Amino acid sequence: MHYRRAGAGPPVLLLHQSPASSAELLPLIVELSGLYTVFAPDTPGNGLSPTLDIAHPGIDDFANNVIEFMDALSIDRAAVYGFHTGAAIAMALSHRHADRISVAVANGYTQMQPDELADILRHYLPPLTVEWNGGHLLWAWSRIRDQYIFFPWYARRPASRSASGMPATRALHDAVMDLLRAGDGYAQAYRAAFEYDRAAVVGSLQAPTVIMTARTDALYRYLDVMPTPSAAVSVHRPATHEEARRILRETLALQGGSSAIIAAPPSARPVAGEIWCDYLLTPAGSLFALRSTEGMGRPLLFCHDSAGSALGLRPQMLPWLGQRPLLAVDLPGNGESDRIAGVAISVAQQAACLAAALQVAGYDNVDVLACGGGATVACELALQQPELVHTLRVTEQPPKIFGAAIELDEYGLHLLRVWNMVRDQQLYAPWQQRSRANVLIPAAEALDAGALHRQTLDVLKCLESLPQIEAAHAGYPL
Repeated sequence: MHYRRAGAGPPVLLLHQSPASSAELLPLIVELSGLYTVFAPDTPGNGLSPTLDIAHPGIDDFANNVIEFMDALSIDRAAVYGFHTGAAIAMALSHRHADRISVAVANGYTQMQPDELADILRHYLPPLTVEWNGGHLLWAWSRIRDQYIFFPWYARRPASRSASGMPATRALHDAVMDLLRAGDGYAQAYRAAFEYDRAAVVGSLQAPTVIMTARTDALYRYLDVMPTPSAAVSVHRPATHEEARRILRETLALQGGSSAIIAAPPSARPVAGEIWCDYLLTPAGSLFALRSTEGMGRPLLFCHDSAGSALGLRPQMLPWLGQRPLLAVDLPGNGESDRIAGVAISVAQQAACLAAALQVAGYDNVDVLACGGGATVACELALQQPELVHTLRVTEQPPKIFGAAIELDEYGLHLLRVWNMVRDQQLYAPWQQRSRANVLIPAAEALDAGALHRQTLDVLKCLESLPQIEAAHAGYPL
């Protein structure tokens, strides 16, 4: 399970809406971290957390998952805040696990009539199907954009017109990326939240609970039909989302919370027989990694291409699973690793970060497989710290070059631009010259829409860093 953590003090859990991730809560995490130890998990099926292994999970299953998360981090009792889907989980925690919750704050109450719920379940959660022409990317952009225009998003009629303004293009892009990261798994928690019968539990909530919906929220009208809540519940109707955050801060301050010392973050637990996700906490920051610690002999390090990722290397890692310890790291500014603030991207910098990641992983001598732009970093690693690299194997594949900064488009056209760039790299060489003389006959797997989708997401994740990554890798004297 992937989560974010910040601050020191009593523990507070933040639960995001669907189909988002804990990334959308970063401003709130920063705001609260001065007084509390803040934990913000990606709800299963969203962000980097896998779906629950349950055919049709309900909100109580997601609440149980939060308790398992608390147990894994040795958190005995905590305050919890949830927005929309997260609000439903917060209510379920108050109802089912009151002894573990100091206070629950549920922002966004829903109580639909049977016919409205049936319509939502029929239309709200269509499958996210990857298409060869990239049409699924524009569908995703339109889907996120429409949720600020109509509620429900698919009900394009005057009566469903929302009063919300349109977020900035950057915020739309981030929301679309969360949806695309989740893939079809986005529907699991969403469906559970819609199906959760809040009216049946609001009268028996046990832990101190705040239920609120801002007047500017599309869900505001449902407060009017909420049954009489239990004595543990207070109901608020903030004018804006900013006022809702003030109510949250005041509620947390009044509650006080646990005084127990919060343990340091535990290491990720290896998953037997699988390649598992980890974050390596290096001096330069957290680097996302895929790992397997099974097998004998010298660890095998995989280095991804320019604008690539560790997740993209999973197919190359699988044949080695169980034979050797395996590691693939997202270089800074790529994949799920943040760019190092205030530091220009260079091959030397990326190699130094990779060396630090190897040290954190406990490896002092590795064999390296590298491709494209990753070959430049692997060679620099061998030059900087020759004792780390026993054997180095690189492909002759040149680094990926997209050639220009890719600007975000308010209507999502940058998504389709990247898709076609990635696709043309499989069809022409060089891909920018699409004449008969430059035609490539690709391998069948290179034309797989799922593989193209993964590569497109890799590029979209590093748009801001892309020009520097390309310049660094292309300019290296490999």
